[in-house]
Amino acid sequence: MRPPSPAEKSQQAALHASLEAILRRDPGGSYPRSDPRTQWRHHAALRLGEQRTGIDPLTLARAALARAERALEKDGPESPAAHIGHHLIGEGTEAFERELRALPGYRGTRRPGIPRGLAAPLTVLIACVLVMGCAAYLLGHPAAPWARIAALVCAVPLAAVYASRTVRALPWRPRMDLPLPRLRPEDAEPRSAATLVVVPAIVSSPARVRALLDRLWALHEAHGGAEFRFALLSDFADAATETAAGDDAVLAELEAGIAALNARAGDAAGDRFFALHRVRRWSATQQAWMGWERKRGKLLELMRLLHGDPAAFAWRFGDVGGLLARTPVPLVITLDDTTRLRAGAADALIRTALHPLNRPRVDERTGRVLAGYGVLQPSVEFTFGGAGEDAEPARRAAGPSFAFTALGAGVHQGAGALYHVDAFRRALDGTFPDDLVLHHDLLDGFVARTGEVYDAVVQQPWPATYLAQARRGHRWLRGLLQTAPFIAGLRGNPLTGAQRFFLGEASLVELGTPASLVLLPLAWTVLPGPAWVWTVAACPALLLPFLSLIHRILLLPLRRGRGAGPGAALGRLAMGAFAQVVLVHQSLVAADALVRVAWRMGVSRRRLLEWAPRQEPASPLSEYWRALWLSPVAGVAALGAVAWWRPQNLLLAVPFALAWIAAPAIVGLGDRLVFRPGADRSPRVEGAPDGSGGGG
Repeated sequence: MRPPSPAEKSQQAALHASLEAILRRDPGGSYPRSDPRTQWRHHAALRLGEQRTGIDPLTLARAALARAERALEKDGPESPAAHIGHHLIGEGTEAFERELRALPGYRGTRRPGIPRGLAAPLTVLIACVLVMGCAAYLLGHPAAPWARIAALVCAVPLAAVYASRTVRALPWRPRMDLPLPRLRPEDAEPRSAATLVVVPAIVSSPARVRALLDRLWALHEAHGGAEFRFALLSDFADAATETAAGDDAVLAELEAGIAALNARAGDAAGDRFFALHRVRRWSATQQAWMGWERKRGKLLELMRLLHGDPAAFAWRFGDVGGLLARTPVPLVITLDDTTRLRAGAADALIRTALHPLNRPRVDERTGRVLAGYGVLQPSVEFTFGGAGEDAEPARRAAGPSFAFTALGAGVHQGAGALYHVDAFRRALDGTFPDDLVLHHDLLDGFVARTGEVYDAVVQQPWPATYLAQARRGHRWLRGLLQTAPFIAGLRGNPLTGAQRFFLGEASLVELGTPASLVLLPLAWTVLPGPAWVWTVAACPALLLPFLSLIHRILLLPLRRGRGAGPGAALGRLAMGAFAQVVLVHQSLVAADALVRVAWRMGVSRRRLLEWAPRQEPASPLSEYWRALWLSPVAGVAALGAVAWWRPQNLLLAVPFALAWIAAPAIVGLGDRLVFRPGADRSPRVEGAPDGSGGGG
């Protein structure tokens, strides 16, 4: 492609200046206050619109301006449609394109990519085709009825895995509003309101209080802007009685510690540090005295407090009343005692939240967030050895999730999230029943509408051992499975169809691990047809990365340095291999979570909020043998069954069985190599969730 001539450059500069003049007449006033990236996206949208509609950019800009002016006159300045960006890079782009069809010269072409509304139907269609194909094959070949039923039951979650991965690989239509628009730093400051950075936690001793207060001071040093305030949201540990020995010592340490921090900060404008502590309440499901609804309850009570509820938090240390009298607190950022926002992340979240196109619009009748975002979630970067600028990444922060780009349902992961106080309170206060929601982050984020700010990064330490990761995964999966009543609409319907689909798909995909374990021995012993076909189909964690690797290798001659090579696919293949090593244990974790949730929700109604603080000490090798004892047993049993029924399949079964037999030693020794300082790092278990669930 030849470079533009001087005359062409002059024409482009003149066009840019003309477009800039129109855009700066934005009736809502957001364009002049937007950062350069957001302004550039306005211009890019106009150029792209010319290619797609055949209408010149100046006409498009004038049409968008006229549409914004009409919205300003009709709905007032608070309407998002009063901003020109709403029609070019916001949620009004599709309606604007429909209006353009009436303009002379319109010769519209379809926007590239598959429409996002087809993501859920395509996933269901592919999964149904796979299950029906499996059923047709089994019915057409001789097999024991029980084997057919077992294989079909296993086929459902495995089909969900294949359908989910296939749909994610398709070329979906890009969202015009990503990355989310953001204000310029100079237009977001000076800020007339405060942003409260909170650390929810359970405190069981004065030593724990001191550690958390040190954490608050570290946050103050990292985010020293005048608009930031810092608060500890704390509960006593669960107890058999409403009060317990040591409670008074904890309260005394909180009071003295907060006073010392404020004296150390010496801010003439008022206190910068606060501690908000709650009384225990009786929980019928836990049969214990505890903080109401754990972390979810603390956040809801905080939102009530910021709206003037005098009953929120029994103990308040620091001049909370003075803070609320001096300045409003519209935004809250939540961190825990181990996560850390990377440099600039808090500022990026705030400038994104303050942009008019992102501000949440709440339905006055239902309280649901209809547009904008009540929660902003940064990307999560997992690190080895704690969080910090020098921490070694275990897994780099990724871009926006598929749920956000294709389903419109941003995923709230808890760590580092920013809440819009008013929208969060109105959307969630009283929405979910007590004593049921364990993994509250996903549900809260769906109802309050989560936007993903993927160029802001929060660091979260990687679990110190495989066993710690498995315990987190067990808690995460229990929380996910406890969303079943909301997926089915049995507890009202606070979720959209796309959000319910996301939760249902995620639950089925997690059950693909035990389905794989059951299907493999069936394939080697009783199922009809070639055993190797069943074996391959039962291992999506190996098959899908292998196909991706082959695809990348075949494209290498064409890419010539453009894009990624096969390294990422090799990494995923290694993860898939490790997933086969721990397949028995991961299946036990998933099955245990499923049985516990079914019993607790369907029969006992007890321990639905069961949560344990993170305790990740180094585990001796004997601990791995105690935790993974079933894996060697399953390996020996599989070899015996194959040798008895179909010895010709031993060649297929032996690699899997040997991996299961050696799993405790492989995992135990691997942890020591992975977490030894300076050692190479191994990948996470495929399918094991990272979320820490709802605790604190």
